[in-house]
Amino acid sequence: MSIWPNKFFFKYFILNIIIFLLITSCVSKPSPQKARKNCIDCHPDFQNVIKKNGPFLHKPVAEKDCKGCHRPHGVIGGVFLKDKPPRLCFNCHKKDIKNFQNRFIHSPLKKGDCFVCHEYHSAQNKFLLKQPSTQLCLSCHKSIVKGKFKHKALDNNQGCLYCHRPHTANNKTLLKENASILCYSCHKNKTKLKKLHFNIDFNNNCISCHNPHTGNDKRLLKPYVHPLMVQGKCFQCHIYKDNKLVTKKDLTGKCLKCHKLQSGRSIHKPYFNKKCFDCHAPHASYNMYILKDRPGKVCIQCHSDFSKIEKYKSLHNPVKKGNCLACHKGHVSNFNFLLKNNDKKICLSCHRDINNKKFKHPPSQNEDCLKCHQPHWSNFKGLLVENQKDLCFSCHKNTSFEEDLFSLHQPFQKGHCTKCHNPHSSDFSKLLINNTPQLCWNCHDAFRKNYIKLKQHKPYKKGECLLCHNAHASDYAYQINQPISNICFECHNNLGRKIKSEPFVHPPAQKDNCNKCHDVHGSSNIWFLKESMNSLCISCHIDISQYWHEGFPHPPAKRENGCINCHFVHASKYDHLLNKSSSSICTDCHNIDKKLIKAHNNIRPNRSNCTTCHNPHGGETNKLLWSNQHPPFSKGNCTPCHEGRSK
Repeated sequence: MSIWPNKFFFKYFILNIIIFLLITSCVSKPSPQKARKNCIDCHPDFQNVIKKNGPFLHKPVAEKDCKGCHRPHGVIGGVFLKDKPPRLCFNCHKKDIKNFQNRFIHSPLKKGDCFVCHEYHSAQNKFLLKQPSTQLCLSCHKSIVKGKFKHKALDNNQGCLYCHRPHTANNKTLLKENASILCYSCHKNKTKLKKLHFNIDFNNNCISCHNPHTGNDKRLLKPYVHPLMVQGKCFQCHIYKDNKLVTKKDLTGKCLKCHKLQSGRSIHKPYFNKKCFDCHAPHASYNMYILKDRPGKVCIQCHSDFSKIEKYKSLHNPVKKGNCLACHKGHVSNFNFLLKNNDKKICLSCHRDINNKKFKHPPSQNEDCLKCHQPHWSNFKGLLVENQKDLCFSCHKNTSFEEDLFSLHQPFQKGHCTKCHNPHSSDFSKLLINNTPQLCWNCHDAFRKNYIKLKQHKPYKKGECLLCHNAHASDYAYQINQPISNICFECHNNLGRKIKSEPFVHPPAQKDNCNKCHDVHGSSNIWFLKESMNSLCISCHIDISQYWHEGFPHPPAKRENGCINCHFVHASKYDHLLNKSSSSICTDCHNIDKKLIKAHNNIRPNRSNCTTCHNPHGGETNKLLWSNQHPPFSKGNCTPCHEGRSK
């Protein structure tokens, strides 16, 4: 018995298998998923850079974990950090966060600029330092190794890090310990130390006398030392009490035994109160006069307004350098504000050359510097007491009224008086910093270069800019002194009279617009025209060139500078600015002879009527006839109207 009771089901089963195999054969196999690229796949040169820069690798670099610091950027190139340093750095260096509670923080770290000292991928030095630690420190702290003799600690393998911490510390100057404890860690023989210090037990304050880095003698003493200390006469000022070296009472009285009290009109308050140690160190200092710190820093202790000088735009150079003693005395003076000299003389002790020119600004000549300048700082350039324009106008009031005029010279408009004037003295009139035109070329040099190779207008060639222009302002464009025709007619007076007297005037001349046609500074064209005469004329009179390219031009009209064959360019007693009567102009070239009469159908033409039939500039044919013609005339038939004048 067959297992397939019905042949139909068998065929149906086979058909389904075939369809299934066909379908599965058409379906492609899933392609294996591509491995995602890592950073090195796109930045293959990076590995070479890492190897070249050094053996010490940043941990994320060593672990190929670029995403530890960077965001992936896709097709848009760039370096995208996950966060700004130092927050980014603290993601890993968490243990360093607590150190921020220490009193003293290294300045670059305080600003969050870790990369002043460290490389970010790899380095030649441990801790990814950009240089060996001592060299790196000295790249900023250059002055500490200026002395002849060097502290041996600097030659230690650790260099600066032997005494200092690199990031934060609870001791001043980032010291690992109190200064004296650090000193004793090397200088352990106290008996020897006592002998070196005149057999005196000092109170563990080594750096009050010694420079911990370098010095100009083997003892590494600071450069300015109290003479008594060098001589070992410590008991002039000190006594032993309870086995400790302490200062005597009325110590300032002891100072005055050597430093006699001075008197003067102006006395420094600490000096008056005999508080010597408000300003001075008792033993030694890096600063002249054994000051506790640089003069500027000492002064700021009382004169706190000097601590905010950064907010000002302009600082007196001694103030900027903290050198108060450049102008002031420290104790007493016979001048106000403890000045070394009166305020009229003291400025000139440095600024000697400001009044050595022929012409002098009155305040400068009178040595009245503080009329214009602040002594210490200002929000205005040059230590001015107010902005330059307002300051100048406070005296030059008439000049201030020029601000209301139509056209202002740009430096004048902006109040930049010193662009052109020297505020103290000058060898040139009106305190100009140079003579014209050299002064003008300081700004208008590109303008000057445009005219170097051209024929130049006489006033321009002589550099007489102010013959035509006002230096500050004017009611006319380009700061010209008056209407341009008035300026021109001062030299071209005959032309001016003609324009005013003749009945027919060229419109630009009639409108006082000389520079419509002329370049007033120079040109390569006749009469300083802006273009060749023909091009210039047809730029307005477009119709006259109608037949010059397609047709027949009148030869005198198209000839170079041909317009003046028939026309005056400014004014005339004849219509159309003709230089003669119309009856004369044509017959200058065209004699009325048999040939001409024959060309006019044996009719003698009227001298004054040439342009009745002819276009004087050009025409469609060589007869130069007007394009719109009376029908009989267009056929050459004149006799219906004219009997003829052949004789």
